[in-house]
Amino acid sequence: MAINSVNIEKDENIDSLEIRDYKIIQKNSEFKFGIDSVILANIAHRQFEKTYKEKSKFYFCDMCAGSGVIANIFYAKHLLNTKKEEEKNLKGILIEINKNICSSAQKTININGFENNLYVINEDIKKIKSISLKASEDLRSFLHINQKVSKPNLSETMDIIMANPPYFKQKKGLKNKVNTIHSARAEENCSIEDIAKASSFLLKNSGALYMIHKTERLTEITKVLSKNKLEPKEIYFIHSFKDKESQNFIIKAVKNGKEGIKVNAPLIIYEKEGVYTKDLMELYKHE
Repeated sequence: MAINSVNIEKDENIDSLEIRDYKIIQKNSEFKFGIDSVILANIAHRQFEKTYKEKSKFYFCDMCAGSGVIANIFYAKHLLNTKKEEEKNLKGILIEINKNICSSAQKTININGFENNLYVINEDIKKIKSISLKASEDLRSFLHINQKVSKPNLSETMDIIMANPPYFKQKKGLKNKVNTIHSARAEENCSIEDIAKASSFLLKNSGALYMIHKTERLTEITKVLSKNKLEPKEIYFIHSFKDKESQNFIIKAVKNGKEGIKVNAPLIIYEKEGVYTKDLMELYKHE
């Protein structure tokens, strides 16, 4: 779809995804994505490509989706690597509580021509069980779920979930003048427990959650995930520079997985100020 066929508001900017000519639309007044989301999408995609089977249907979810950058990168990069214009067997849902951001995310999908593969759901993840497949013909059709099937909701439909949730616990000092930006940064509407419960509900058996978060909360997060039948299996510690301690990490947790965790080599972002490392560029590389 052409950009001029989508109504871009004064508060919205169009940026490049740096994959083909795909775009991302963001509102200036809302929380904007950072490098964390880009790293998460690329790591999840790299592992996905190792296990994806072309003939089988594959479903993924961008939870706390915001502008939808993670889902759009994940799908766009798959198209690029497979040299396809569309992948009929790969479908992704974007779940976001903020209605205004959902509007921009939908415009991004339209501009990129991903309407048949990405679907925005404006909902609180704490209410994920209330999304009815029987009541939503559009969603049921999108997921290719037969109308005669009695499946009432989205339970055990997803193969992969990617989540870049709010990082900070509720503290007075984190209040932002723009409430929606504050909500995106602090656990006002979405806690780690909420992410774990929703993910356990959505994932198929052996499905995987990929989540990025603050390293200081690692112990708490692994406990919450395990309690919700999501067994931590892999960790990537992320460092801004090689001589700096890790601030963030990505964890892969598998639903009903066996015990045992792999700690991958650390991911260093910068060689020096403003210069990305070879490892980061390798992660971004398009096959």
